Amino acid sequence: MASAAAIRDARMRPRRRLHRLRIIQSCIKQLKRDRKTRQSASNRGTGLTEVSLKNVALEAVRTGNYWAPPEEQGPVLEYIADVYAELLKDKRWLKKNASKLATRNGLTDRYTRAEILAKKHEADGCNVFLKAEEACLALEPKPVCNQNSVASCVVAGTLLIARRDTRIFSGVNSWEQIGLLTSGQQVEAASAPVNVEGCSVNYCMIAIRPKGAVELRYMNPIVTDSVGTNDEKHTDDHDESTGDHDAASRLEELREGIAAVVKGSNGAKPVNQSHLLRLLEGCAKAG
Repeated sequence: MASAAAIRDARMRPRRRLHRLRIIQSCIKQLKRDRKTRQSASNRGTGLTEVSLKNVALEAVRTGNYWAPPEEQGPVLEYIADVYAELLKDKRWLKKNASKLATRNGLTDRYTRAEILAKKHEADGCNVFLKAEEACLALEPKPVCNQNSVASCVVAGTLLIARRDTRIFSGVNSWEQIGLLTSGQQVEAASAPVNVEGCSVNYCMIAIRPKGAVELRYMNPIVTDSVGTNDEKHTDDHDESTGDHDAASRLEELREGIAAVVKGSNGAKPVNQSHLLRLLEGCAKAG
């Protein structure tokens, strides 16, 4: 038969276990509060703008993110928060990247700092490991070059005009920006368009002279006597064929009218003066 001490110990064991669990939970909450306090203090001490802080958050996500099941994202977000705090303490890194951090982009305009640290842009389909400019392009729908598009008629030497302000990249396979085309500016194609694979879609790129490449969807070809788009060529052909048909019909009417004049001169019913003038004007226009 168990002793009284053993029975008492068995009764107290669940209480002691619950007490230890509460102590652990309290320690975890205190650690989280300390982390938020340090993060807030570091944010106030940096003197960075909100845009710069968002870009630091993007870098923290890009550096600290790793794959985990949806139910285990808590530790991932905690690690990203730690990376974010460490980046804010790295004065040398902040100074080196000051100009880049101060530059707005589509992600800083679209998301708050808390949303970035919570990886909301990843939930929206953005590849968090890409740079902000490339990630923004990946979020937009992209056309693909095909034979039914204007791309099939763009060749080396084709003049192009920018439909809107667009970036010039160093090459068709590069995301390094080397310049900017303003709306209405003209450039010359250096080659035919090519498809470039992105993170989830393809991009239709065109190399330009003297250097660089742009997205073809932001450009329109300039129609000349020797170069034009498929649609314009088809329209011209249709207009020419329609014009030829109309001219043939008009000439047939003129022949019939002249035949009537000849018959009138041979004793048939004469043609009145106004009708004769219209026939002569028609002959002049038909050449």
